[in-house]
Amino acid sequence: MHIADLRGPWKDPVLAPVLWEKLARVWQVERDAPAQEDPPKWWHYQDELAYALGQLGAFDVPTFLEVPAPSQRVWTVNMALVLLC
Repeated sequence: MHIADLRGPWKDPVLAPVLWEKLARVWQVERDAPAQEDPPKWWHYQDELAYALGQLGAFDVPTFLEVPAPSQRVWTVNMALVLLC
Protein backbone atom coordinates (compact mmCIF):
# COMPACT_ATOMS: atom_id res chain seq x y z
CA MET A 1 0.00 0.00 0.00
CA HIS A 2 2.86 2.35 0.65
CA ILE A 3 3.91 2.19 -2.99
CA ALA A 4 0.73 4.08 -3.89
CA ASP A 5 1.65 6.74 -1.35
CA LEU A 6 5.03 7.16 -2.98
CA ARG A 7 3.97 7.13 -6.63
CA GLY A 8 1.37 9.89 -6.49
CA PRO A 9 3.63 12.71 -5.31
CA TRP A 10 6.11 12.02 -8.10
CA LYS A 11 3.66 13.76 -10.44
CA ASP A 12 4.76 11.66 -13.40
CA PRO A 13 1.71 11.12 -15.67
CA VAL A 14 3.37 8.01 -17.12
CA LEU A 15 2.53 6.30 -13.82
CA ALA A 16 -1.25 6.74 -14.22
CA PRO A 17 -1.77 3.70 -16.52
CA VAL A 18 0.33 1.58 -14.16
CA LEU A 19 -1.76 2.64 -11.18
CA TRP A 20 -5.01 2.06 -13.09
CA GLU A 21 -3.85 -1.45 -14.00
CA LYS A 22 -2.90 -2.14 -10.37
CA LEU A 23 -6.27 -0.84 -9.20
CA ALA A 24 -8.02 -3.14 -11.67
CA ARG A 25 -6.01 -6.12 -10.43
CA VAL A 26 -6.70 -5.36 -6.78
CA TRP A 27 -10.41 -5.07 -7.53
CA GLN A 28 -10.29 -8.45 -9.32
CA VAL A 29 -8.54 -10.03 -6.34
CA GLU A 30 -11.23 -8.64 -4.04
CA ARG A 31 -13.97 -9.87 -6.37
CA ASP A 32 -12.48 -13.36 -6.65
CA ALA A 33 -11.49 -13.72 -2.98
CA PRO A 34 -13.11 -16.47 -0.91
CA ALA A 35 -16.21 -15.38 0.98
CA GLN A 36 -14.50 -15.78 4.34
CA GLU A 37 -11.69 -13.35 3.42
CA ASP A 38 -11.84 -9.82 4.82
CA PRO A 39 -12.70 -7.40 1.94
CA PRO A 40 -11.88 -4.18 3.84
CA LYS A 41 -8.16 -4.91 3.50
CA TRP A 42 -8.58 -4.65 -0.28
CA TRP A 43 -10.68 -1.50 0.07
CA HIS A 44 -7.89 0.35 1.85
CA TYR A 45 -5.44 -0.51 -0.93
CA GLN A 46 -7.95 0.63 -3.56
CA ASP A 47 -8.42 3.91 -1.66
CA GLU A 48 -4.65 4.50 -1.64
CA LEU A 49 -4.34 3.78 -5.35
CA ALA A 50 -7.28 6.06 -6.20
CA TYR A 51 -5.80 8.86 -4.10
CA ALA A 52 -2.44 8.49 -5.88
CA LEU A 53 -4.28 8.68 -9.22
CA GLY A 54 -5.91 11.90 -8.03
CA GLN A 55 -2.47 13.29 -7.24
CA LEU A 56 -1.53 12.58 -10.84
CA GLY A 57 -4.71 14.24 -12.14
CA ALA A 58 -5.89 10.93 -13.63
CA PHE A 59 -9.59 11.32 -12.84
CA ASP A 60 -11.10 9.47 -15.81
CA VAL A 61 -11.79 5.78 -15.20
CA PRO A 62 -10.44 3.86 -18.22
CA THR A 63 -12.97 2.00 -20.33
CA PHE A 64 -11.14 -1.32 -19.86
CA LEU A 65 -12.18 -1.35 -16.21
CA GLU A 66 -15.41 -3.25 -15.78
CA VAL A 67 -16.16 -2.49 -12.15
CA PRO A 68 -19.47 -1.80 -10.45
CA ALA A 69 -20.64 1.80 -10.28
CA PRO A 70 -20.42 1.90 -6.44
CA SER A 71 -16.71 1.06 -6.59
CA GLN A 72 -16.12 3.69 -9.25
CA ARG A 73 -17.91 6.28 -7.09
CA VAL A 74 -15.73 5.48 -4.06
CA TRP A 75 -12.60 5.72 -6.22
CA THR A 76 -13.77 9.08 -7.59
CA VAL A 77 -14.27 10.42 -4.07
CA ASN A 78 -10.77 9.27 -3.09
CA MET A 79 -9.31 10.91 -6.20
CA ALA A 80 -11.16 14.15 -5.46
CA LEU A 81 -9.82 14.27 -1.89
CA VAL A 82 -6.56 15.48 -3.41
CA LEU A 83 -8.31 18.69 -4.39
CA LEU A 84 -9.16 19.39 -0.76
CA CYS A 85 -5.59 19.10 0.48
